[in-house]
Amino acid sequence: MEKREDLRSILPYLGVVVEGSSLQCPSPVIEPLKAISRGPGHSGIQSGELLFLAISDLRHSLSLSSQRLSASASHGYALFFDELLSTELIGALLTCSFFCLFPTSNRDAKHLPMINFDHLFSCLYETNDEKMENKIKCIIHYFERICSHMPTGLVSFERKVLPLEDVALCVTYPKADSWSKSATPLCHFEVHRSGLIEDQSKEALEVDFANKYLGGGALRRGCVQEEIRFMINPELIAGMLFFPSMADNEAIKVVGPERFSNYTGYASSFRFAGDYVDKRDVDFIGREINKAFCGFFYQSKCQQYQRLFKGDGPCGAQLDQGIQGSDSISRSNRSLQEAPYVSVGTNEGIHGDEQIGNSEEKGGPSLEHQYDVGVVTGN
Repeated sequence: MEKREDLRSILPYLGVVVEGSSLQCPSPVIEPLKAISRGPGHSGIQSGELLFLAISDLRHSLSLSSQRLSASASHGYALFFDELLSTELIGALLTCSFFCLFPTSNRDAKHLPMINFDHLFSCLYETNDEKMENKIKCIIHYFERICSHMPTGLVSFERKVLPLEDVALCVTYPKADSWSKSATPLCHFEVHRSGLIEDQSKEALEVDFANKYLGGGALRRGCVQEEIRFMINPELIAGMLFFPSMADNEAIKVVGPERFSNYTGYASSFRFAGDYVDKRDVDFIGREINKAFCGFFYQSKCQQYQRLFKGDGPCGAQLDQGIQGSDSISRSNRSLQEAPYVSVGTNEGIHGDEQIGNSEEKGGPSLEHQYDVGVVTGN
């Protein structure tokens, strides 16, 4: 075979070798590939980042290290395998949850929430509670919808962490008195004392401070803010499969889950109220002011925040040292200082709107821009 001219001409581009009358992978990569094919439990590759490192090792064994990969390839592997799930894949995962196919023997030890639906149905029988029946109706309606028309979008899941110790060019978890000592003025915001978080007319970041476990009691007897959201947006449940509990310096950000159901009531009065067609993108973030800060903050843009947090702010002096702002950074800082108009809502059921904050009256900077993205929170 190796004497064939046509094969010899393409062999350098195949990444295989000729052994006798066959083409084979070079021996240094065979065992690693076998380990990867047997799954993460055997290979130890539990994330997109580790997968890229394994790929780099394979390339090194093939003497391909000198041929550099695309600069952002490692980030792409991490994004796709660690953060992005297709809605079709989520449908398959939730089907496995419905049929109770996920192993559960070690989940408590790993601080993972329950993922199978057996407790949901068990609670229905034990309590004979209408709210449990209606929680299940929401999930069954989700399955009916995706069976008639499978969504084609993506949902991203991301754990965001503020380091507890000082890390170069990173904002750390604020100390206990950082917020009380901060002299940074609040931006303009509104408080709407009526309405529901999920019914905001404008695109918004939605913040939930309810539980250290993603989903709270969604798959048990819980039926308040977070649990209701997981019932009407069942794609959120997929995150319960792989996200351990959150520490105080952590938040989980989910982008893109679709809402499928209408509902009425709250807690014991919760009732499924039919189909809902979601026409907007939704962000769901979830504890306390530091959890929100962790959720909103982008470490990769921390230099842009240096002016905002100078002095006694949560970033302290760590961002003030040795950073010279470029024109683009200065523009970003200026826009941050100009305090965008933020809409904040609660679901406490008290009617009436109240606008809080006027930086012009306080002598602060005037607004040059209006922003449509707001923050919606409750609990």
